[in-house]
Amino acid sequence: MKKILIFLILILSTNLYSVTVEQKIKAVDNLISKLKKELILLKQGKKNVNGYAMYGFNCPKRFITGDDSKDQYFSSRARIRVIKKELEVLSYLKKQYQTQLRQKQKHYRKFYAVLKELDGKDYGGRYEKIEPDGGFDYPLVLEVNFPGKKIKNIVVKNINGIKSVWDTIPNNGMWALVVTEYGEILQKRNSALKKPIPAVGKYTLYLPDNKSIFKGNTNYKITLYFTDGTKKSKEVLKRLNSGKKRLSARLLGLSKKDYGGNYERIKPDGKRDYVVKVEIKNCKLKKIKEIMIKNTSGKFSVWDTVPNNRYWALAVEKNGRLVSKRDSSVNILLKTNNETLYLYLPDNGSIKRGATHYKLFIFFADGNRLTCKIKR
Repeated sequence: MKKILIFLILILSTNLYSVTVEQKIKAVDNLISKLKKELILLKQGKKNVNGYAMYGFNCPKRFITGDDSKDQYFSSRARIRVIKKELEVLSYLKKQYQTQLRQKQKHYRKFYAVLKELDGKDYGGRYEKIEPDGGFDYPLVLEVNFPGKKIKNIVVKNINGIKSVWDTIPNNGMWALVVTEYGEILQKRNSALKKPIPAVGKYTLYLPDNKSIFKGNTNYKITLYFTDGTKKSKEVLKRLNSGKKRLSARLLGLSKKDYGGNYERIKPDGKRDYVVKVEIKNCKLKKIKEIMIKNTSGKFSVWDTVPNNRYWALAVEKNGRLVSKRDSSVNILLKTNNETLYLYLPDNGSIKRGATHYKLFIFFADGNRLTCKIKR
């Protein structure tokens, strides 16, 4: 019973909250399959199968102790008895998990889809394959509860506004949408689902923005295509906030301070940095995890607070104090609804020339973001 006990300890461990009921059922099925194959080989007279039954059915009596947990390593008869007991336990365990799954299914909404603010994930781009493009994708949370059905394709399409299509159908010229479950991508690189997915559960889809999501004047519907030839459509709800009324930024000019240079850490380079004044108003979001400034015209330019991504570091001051860590990362707590930050940028040549325009992005720990153009 050693194998079954180890399995139970692992699968029922309180540290394995990330293991889903579906994954537990699959793990049990895999072990049942292996044990049944071993049982067939033993009954055919095979010896030393998976380290058990060294002497087969003709085991010398001196190795028999009467304890099957020990005798199974030498005797086929003992090993067969142990396997049958293990299969009984696993069958019971599978029934328990199947009951849990049925109870779990009752909690899912029939068909629910909501587009949310950025959460810092980059899976796709303006093409049909699953490949990051350097820009964050918008998450669309999908809940479905159609027992007995399986989804073979998903399409998200505009119903007004800017023409937009994302799907899981390869080689049709449409942008790929990325389907994930518990952080795992369920597709091949060409965007097709690896296999039809159960139409009961919660998935997070990721849509690279074609500018329609950010602008906010386009609505969408999602269509699920099932393996039985039927389909279901639903308008996508939106929980988005562009942040235009709550964030403002102005480039004040050359400062007297020197925090950075043409690298990714906070380290003076002997040249004064330019400073951007940022005002956050009427904002209930409390924890900033990342800040980025990116060009919208002119010379390609990116400054941010993300270590080890090859972009120049920007330094952040709050209440006259540097809050950036040496590696440029930040973890800024906003204690009031109205806050002012100062961002310090080493010039890459574009600021002084004045022909480049920029946009500010502030990402919060809860997945929300604020963004605005930087005025001069």
